[in-house]
Amino acid sequence: MTAALLLASLAAATGMLGARLDRAHWPARLPKHAIVIWQALSWCFVTSVLLAGLALAVPSVPWGVDGLAGFVGACAALVRDHYATPGGAAAGGVGLLVVGTVVSSIGVRACAEVRMLRRARARQRSAVTLVADHDERADVWLLEEPRPAAYVLPGRVPMIVVTTGAVADLHDGELRAVLAHERAHVDGRHDIAITVARILHRALPGVPLLAAAAREVPRLLEMHADDRAAQAHGRRALATALARLAGALRPGTEATPVTLRSTGGDAAARVERMTDAARRGRCWQRCALGAVALVLLLAPLALAAAPAVEAAVLDYCPVPLG
Repeated sequence: MTAALLLASLAAATGMLGARLDRAHWPARLPKHAIVIWQALSWCFVTSVLLAGLALAVPSVPWGVDGLAGFVGACAALVRDHYATPGGAAAGGVGLLVVGTVVSSIGVRACAEVRMLRRARARQRSAVTLVADHDERADVWLLEEPRPAAYVLPGRVPMIVVTTGAVADLHDGELRAVLAHERAHVDGRHDIAITVARILHRALPGVPLLAAAAREVPRLLEMHADDRAAQAHGRRALATALARLAGALRPGTEATPVTLRSTGGDAAARVERMTDAARRGRCWQRCALGAVALVLLLAPLALAAAPAVEAAVLDYCPVPLG
């Protein structure tokens, strides 16, 4: 019972308190590490819920006790005692219901989301190939459009699309910085991180943490791509390019799950961030965030396994009296 309570408490803490991370200022200095923290928090919440349900179900499922006892080399009776709950079979049924509900909800939403994205991206890819010209040397698709814009269509073969307006309005250094930003999205497979965050939020819509992660992860990915582009082409060139592109952006044409745009997220804040050289994280902050992420990844597993490990350490089977 202790394991289930601790896991439920951990899930509640991460689900409610973890959402407050979007109020912090440090993620703008370390967007890559902030993304990892959001993902670790989401993992910690979902895994804690699932393992809490399994911990409740272990005593009432014979194969679960025997399999776990054999895995850790402990007595099955001790494992059952360590995971025992006052509700008995009823608590085990609740645990299995929780696990089944969460797994099925995430699975159904994942299938629907992936199917929707594939169809939408296929339509856009077909449209781009019909009206745009492929520059093989730069590996970009040039779209005849006076408004400057650049975006990437993710997929097995990603397509970076640039309008003729962007080519005309941006200087060479600025255009190279924008293309580097889009290639950072492609190389990092940022579309996968956005899709996972959206799936978890839509599968479990009442969880503040997952709602905040679905909102913050795309914004931080844009900042991370900015940093990658700025390393190669300079912060000033990228800031100027972002300002030009954002100024030409029509309302309602911001980044979507189907495409990743250079002007995605809060473009004005990103321009300010590029011009503020002081907004950079320090080495000790990176190390501390890495340690926090590791703790969040391992904590649910450690809490779930602790009773079984304790049973293995005791190394004896209770002998019933009478």
